[in-house]
Amino acid sequence: MEQASRSRYTTPLSAPVTPRQPQDPPTDRHRYQRAIGALQYLAHTGRPDILHATQSLAYQLSDPSEAHWTAV
Repeated sequence: MEQASRSRYTTPLSAPVTPRQPQDPPTDRHRYQRAIGALQYLAHTGRPDILHATQSLAYQLSDPSEAHWTAV
């Protein structure tokens, strides 16, 4: 019974998601927004295990950096 409550997949974030710093290179905001939107759709329709990571990355929709894109 204990094993049934565990998820088969884990999606840890390797580092906390922080706002883009001035020295960080920006990335294509529209491409990032589309990718996050697709991941959110997947998270809500069949992959709840990626919901936390996707939500954390969604906080950076207005000003993503290359590090955020790499996390996607």
